[in-house]
Amino acid sequence: MRKILHNIFAYTFICLFSLALIWITLAPFVYERILNPIVLLVGVPVALMLLLTIVKKILNADNEKLTKYKKIILAVYVLFQTIILSMDTLNFSDGAEIENEAHYMLNYGRFSGERYFLVYPNNISPTIILYWIYRIANILNISEVFTLHLFCFVVTSLTILLTYKTAGKLLDRPKQLVVLLLMVIYVPFQMYSLFYYSDTLMVGIVALIMYVLIPSDGSFIFRSKHIIAVALIVAFGWNLRSNIILVIPALIIYLAFFKWYKKIALLLISFAISFVLFGKGFDMLWTHYGFFTDEGYKFPMLHWVMMGMSIQGGSYNWQDFQFTYLSQDKTYDDLSLFFNRIIHRPIFLNLVVFVLKIRGNWSDGTINYTNGTRALREGDGFLWQLFYGSNNSIFIYSSQMIYAVIIFMMVYYMYKRRKEYITSVFLFQIIIFGVFMFHLIWEAKPRYVYAWMPIIFILAAKGMFIFIEQNKKTIFDAHKKKLLVIFGIVFSIQLVSDSFLRPSYSMNLDYDSRVINGISIYATDNYLRDGIIRVNSETEVEQTFKATMNFNYVRGYISSYDENNNSKYKVQIIDKKTNEVVREKTFIYRELYWELPLQTYTLRWYFDYLPEGEYSIKFSQIENDNNGSIVISSVPNEMLDMYTNGKLYVNGNDQNRKDLALQIGRRHEKLWWY
Repeated sequence: MRKILHNIFAYTFICLFSLALIWITLAPFVYERILNPIVLLVGVPVALMLLLTIVKKILNADNEKLTKYKKIILAVYVLFQTIILSMDTLNFSDGAEIENEAHYMLNYGRFSGERYFLVYPNNISPTIILYWIYRIANILNISEVFTLHLFCFVVTSLTILLTYKTAGKLLDRPKQLVVLLLMVIYVPFQMYSLFYYSDTLMVGIVALIMYVLIPSDGSFIFRSKHIIAVALIVAFGWNLRSNIILVIPALIIYLAFFKWYKKIALLLISFAISFVLFGKGFDMLWTHYGFFTDEGYKFPMLHWVMMGMSIQGGSYNWQDFQFTYLSQDKTYDDLSLFFNRIIHRPIFLNLVVFVLKIRGNWSDGTINYTNGTRALREGDGFLWQLFYGSNNSIFIYSSQMIYAVIIFMMVYYMYKRRKEYITSVFLFQIIIFGVFMFHLIWEAKPRYVYAWMPIIFILAAKGMFIFIEQNKKTIFDAHKKKLLVIFGIVFSIQLVSDSFLRPSYSMNLDYDSRVINGISIYATDNYLRDGIIRVNSETEVEQTFKATMNFNYVRGYISSYDENNNSKYKVQIIDKKTNEVVREKTFIYRELYWELPLQTYTLRWYFDYLPEGEYSIKFSQIENDNNGSIVISSVPNEMLDMYTNGKLYVNGNDQNRKDLALQIGRRHEKLWWY
């Protein structure tokens, strides 16, 4: 019976992941660009050949060479992390909300009451940790940015160390070194050290669980102390990132395979007790800092299940947010909408949604790289452009190709070892299978599966070892030279195409107030804030700001209660030294850019560069049609002036610690040779 169940599990997993592998290679989803499938179709075999060649050298090396290879790998890691630590970054999206609140706590010592945390209380604990990090920085009188960098660097390095040590329990020294190699050459995994969010903590917890759970002899028999330790870690980690709970059902299934029912009971009892104790402890911590929850705002877990069946393939969308946000009985309504989508939608359409969810979770091997790029604030030098700017296509493509090889090798291992389950690594397979199945009903985001990469690295490495043992030569080796030539030509064409055809990457310049006063409010991404400023025939709005660099674009979210609003508006940039209008644009609301993921209109205004200095942006209505008006998103926190060098005026009246949620920035110019 156990073998039958194991085979069902193995074949189901392989079939589903085969679909994921197709997406990884043919249609990856990447934030900053759409990768060329032709490059990947040719590049993945090339990456496979090159990686296997390196792995073979490591496996055949003596102790002296292994020491040399290890030093080289670590040197590469230190070099890349040094470059990362030299960069100035900001937090974006939800990370910006966490950073805002941490800075508020620095000023006032307590929770601000920001509605975001009432909606998403799961982000309260990471916020408190960030507050502690910033507080330490202030006590030591060192840069908050550097301290946060250092914290993320330590977490990432510990994750790599723990995964490496775990591999040492399961593999011999050469094979252990291969796991380290995968972690270092797969650059997006290192990018956890570039920005802070709850995922940063999650990946460290996964590595810690692996290290604590696996016995020193690498056996499949987990002792009572291992079970209790994992229960404690998961119960603690739940308060930082709730999907760590997936380890518990996976471990129960694993123990049930061997009929170790006493250990299952020990796991459940230990987890229940520690869950309650840690829960009480974190509740006390929340109370100490003034955090509270409100069931009228709080999103239930079923929100993400309901949203997981959205026609957009389970990705986050504004309509589903509004549906839950405005609901009076959130749990019931979310569950009802979920079943309504399952039952009343055509079967084919539901299958399409599941396919898109597989794509959304597993296809993007560059997610941390693109997130890291979004987080970077400035840099015009050669290294910046090479790693993060207009010239980073080499790293983006390399990341995707290596990711495809890693996932393929993991699936290959599971297929070859589908009949063998008396091994501690069998638990890793169950966990990854559980993660895969869980996200078929949950929100589809690639960053959710990234946290499980420590497990994936070990499974992929074991797949490589079997592949090398059973395939002295691959089908690609026979056409090695042709593949390399074809890939070289295709990749060169694609790099030129990226250089001249895709839009250049836009950088945030000034309205992140970390540039101004050490407080980040990456306002453009804070679209969940409900602050609005109205512009109509009787009201004009002016926002002052200080540009610390030259800039050439303005971006902001603009709404209207009337889709047929044909009133005409004017936006002006005024030089405050001369009080002259230096840039001007007219627009009609419904002719603005429709920002699909956010379901809102966006003003995207590009113009010739203006130098650094004191400016203001003024919005006014110049032609009125049927009493039309627009509203511009603002930062409504009246308790703290988040932007001390700027003021918001409505008809000349100071709005007192309120600012428009604009992004003022510039597009980086591509280097001439790229």
